[in-house]
Amino acid sequence: MSIVVGCSSGDLENIKINEMSSFTEMKENSLITFTDKNIVNDFKKAFKDAKRLPGMVNVVDPQYRVELGSEAYFLWLNEADGMIMNVEETHTLHIISESSTAKIRNVTTIKPKLEIRSTNRLISLFM
Repeated sequence: MSIVVGCSSGDLENIKINEMSSFTEMKENSLITFTDKNIVNDFKKAFKDAKRLPGMVNVVDPQYRVELGSEAYFLWLNEADGMIMNVEETHTLHIISESSTAKIRNVTTIKPKLEIRSTNRLISLFM
């Protein structure tokens, strides 16, 4: 199951990313806005193609909050893949493919440090 990015094809002109201190607090002066069409398209594809992770989720504070059109997502990245969570659906987590994660990671500065627990399984994202 994939998620729906809150924009129709072609109408998204930028991506806004804030670094997070917690689920409710953004780091001061951390907003970055990307307007490059290739970067915007990479984010749209990554989020649209993300696959739902089954089970209950228990995650640490997100690294980023990403705004794509009318939708906002929390974002975690590691060496191999990433996770997103719609800020309005905090009970559901989606995994981003390795190739899409690499593209997203290229435009952000990430320090890996996360573990995500799903029912009956631990996904080590950041070592």
